[in-house]
Amino acid sequence: MPTSKRLRLHCSALNAASLGRAGLALLAGFSFASASAARAADAAPTEQGTGFYATLGLGASEAEEVHANKKSNFIYNNQQYEFNPSLILHPSPGFSAEAGLGYDFGLVRTELTYLYNNTSFNDSTRQTYVRNTSNNNSIVFDRKIKFNGSADSNSLLLSAYLDIPTGSRFVPYIGGGIGPSQVNVSGFPRKQDSYNLLGYQAKLGVSYLASCSTDLFVEGTYKGTSASNLDNVDYSGMNNWGAKLGARLRFANRCASSSLAK
Repeated sequence: MPTSKRLRLHCSALNAASLGRAGLALLAGFSFASASAARAADAAPTEQGTGFYATLGLGASEAEEVHANKKSNFIYNNQQYEFNPSLILHPSPGFSAEAGLGYDFGLVRTELTYLYNNTSFNDSTRQTYVRNTSNNNSIVFDRKIKFNGSADSNSLLLSAYLDIPTGSRFVPYIGGGIGPSQVNVSGFPRKQDSYNLLGYQAKLGVSYLASCSTDLFVEGTYKGTSASNLDNVDYSGMNNWGAKLGARLRFANRCASSSLAK
């Protein structure tokens, strides 16, 4: 066989071997990447382990109107009347923050948290209601007045939540809590600036299990206090609707399901 032909065959064999090795290397790399992706998918958190955690949530809140009423009765022309002047305070959006410690039992979590809510009031309606108790005839007078005031509530709440497993990173939950609430006010026609009331809250939210040690969450909230009678005036509760974004940091750093443990 001529020398030139032998050289061409030798080069062709070398090229084929090189391509074969390159193909094997590419296939091995693809297999490794696929296996790594599969392991990452298997490691996706679907259920957290039990244990203590810290929680922090920040957001906005919108208070409901606050009603202040002071009823009285009087007699005019031998007829009895009910006199009920009231002040309706119109709120502006405020700020809300909650922080504390919790324990995860599995499907149920409990938390002890400090909750802060701030609300400002920029205008109000003064309403006067007069009713003849003999014939039920009544007259109502409304007048808008400028009002500048604010209310802060500081609450210590014991809460419980039910987590709803979905087999994915997203876990809905529902729950609520109760505890003492101190309301501090400014600009109100009161003799006191601070009052201790009963506070409570309800929540509906979704957690995202970012890792075995961290949850991210978004939640809708309702926070309220009991009604009160202060300075012979009946006040409705300080009630707020709101939304928060937050995170939980788990001290145990372990997952519950077998897929999390891999």
